[in-house]
Amino acid sequence: MADLREEKLENLAMLQDEHIPYDIKLQCYDYLLEGCEDIVDEMIEAYRNNGTSDTAKMLLEILSNYPGHDEVYFALVSWLYRGDDVSLFAQLIGKYGDDRGCEALQGFLKEYEPNYNEFLEIRAAIEELGGEVSEDDTPDFTEDPLYKATVYDESEETDEEIGKRILDRLTNPQNIDDANGDIPQ
Repeated sequence: MADLREEKLENLAMLQDEHIPYDIKLQCYDYLLEGCEDIVDEMIEAYRNNGTSDTAKMLLEILSNYPGHDEVYFALVSWLYRGDDVSLFAQLIGKYGDDRGCEALQGFLKEYEPNYNEFLEIRAAIEELGGEVSEDDTPDFTEDPLYKATVYDESEETDEEIGKRILDRLTNPQNIDDANGDIPQ
C-alpha cells in the first residue's frame, strides 16, 4: 500500500518537474485523475506552489475530480474570473459539483460578456449544478461567428425558397455569379 502511495507522489512530482517532457507529464496527469484521494492534500499544496503556471492549471483540472475542498472550489472560481479559458473553468466548476458554483457562474454570466462557446459551457455547468439560465440572462449572439455558423435563423429562407434558388442557379449558370456579387449590375 505504501508503494502505491509513493507511485502517486512520484507522478505528482514528475508533473511539476520542468525538465520532464510534456508527453510524460500528460501520462502523470492521466494517472492522477482517478484513485488518488489519499494524496489530495499533497496535490493542493503542489497547486499552491505552482502559482498561475500551466502546471497549476493541470493540477486544478485533476483536483476538480476530488470534490469537497473549499480551496479547490475557490481556485476554480478565481481562474474563471481571470477570463482566460472561461470554457474550461466553467466546465470544471460544473464537474466539481459544489452547489455554490451555480451562483458563482450565474454572477459571472451577468458581469462578463462571453462568446457563444463560453456561454454554452457556462450554461451547461449551471444546469449540471441544478440551476438554469433565464432568457433575460442570455446575451445576444447574433453577431458571434460560432453562433451564426451553428444556429439556424428561422427568418431565413424556407426549404422551398432554397430549392428554387438552387434550381435557378443550376438552370441559369450566370445567376451563380450574380448571387455571389461577382457581376456588377
